[in-house]
Amino acid sequence: MRQTNTNPMTVRASGRLHFGLLAFGAGVAREYDYGGVGVMVSPPQLVLRITESDAWMAKGRHAERVTQFASHWSVYHGQPSLPDCCIEVVDSPPMHRGLGTGTQLALSVAAGLNAWLGREAESPESLAASVNRGKRSAIGTHGFLQGGLLVDRGKRPGDRLGNLAERMALPETWRFVLLSPPDGEGLAGEDEQVAFARLPAVPREVTQTLIEELETRLVPAARGADFDRFGESLYRYGMAAGRCFAPCQGGPFASPLLAQWVAAIRSQGIRGVAQSSWGPTLFALLPSPVAAIQFTQNFCARFGLSPDQLVIAAVDNHGARLECE
Repeated sequence: MRQTNTNPMTVRASGRLHFGLLAFGAGVAREYDYGGVGVMVSPPQLVLRITESDAWMAKGRHAERVTQFASHWSVYHGQPSLPDCCIEVVDSPPMHRGLGTGTQLALSVAAGLNAWLGREAESPESLAASVNRGKRSAIGTHGFLQGGLLVDRGKRPGDRLGNLAERMALPETWRFVLLSPPDGEGLAGEDEQVAFARLPAVPREVTQTLIEELETRLVPAARGADFDRFGESLYRYGMAAGRCFAPCQGGPFASPLLAQWVAAIRSQGIRGVAQSSWGPTLFALLPSPVAAIQFTQNFCARFGLSPDQLVIAAVDNHGARLECE
């Protein structure tokens, strides 16, 4: 498979923060299965570059996974071999930290190859299927394409991808400060599958509580750019969703240290704080870049952390970018 032009191409995708799932588990609230809410932020950012090559080549970080995704893509599109190009991962957030890096890498490979070879842009369902993603939450897929705050209504029986119910931009001035311990990883891959198989189904009343929180508080606050109301709703939603993972985590957060950090952040009057997916990344919502810098300095001083353990992230309201050089 040969490209339609010889100019190098760069794909830039943002990180994904997942606030929690609406439902999972056989037989309970199936119409909302793996639905949830999340937001795209940058940094972190995943950057890959596609250049000419006489044969397939992957290099840089996650080169083996890039080849796996490209192989899925080739099989899905009925191609007999991998495309003739080189994909290099120039920059990437760490895997298994609650930032959706695996999904963003996979979709970047798929979207990049489509553009490199002059193919038509695919639907979200087809793009995810081409690299075997979107089996549970669809926040990362819809976020890759559109950015912003996203509400995934979940999968109905037979759906390939969760249904996007809401997508909206958040204020450009808001900042999410990402906090993560230096070691430890969230669940992913087979370990995540085993965990979901062992977890009890989310009770219908919990799903309804989460939906009410979304529909009556979180989403209206986002539409109205109501920072305080949005932050408090974000915390309530994250706590209710996180308790559903207590049999695996021991509580709503991935470790006692994270629970301590959440309590400390809330004690400072910061309302919006939650864990992303399985963690171990936490995020705190601040109203401005200046407030985020001040918070970071104070938190590092209090807990003896180095500044590079905290990341100040802006909202990505646009989605992934494909750039031809």
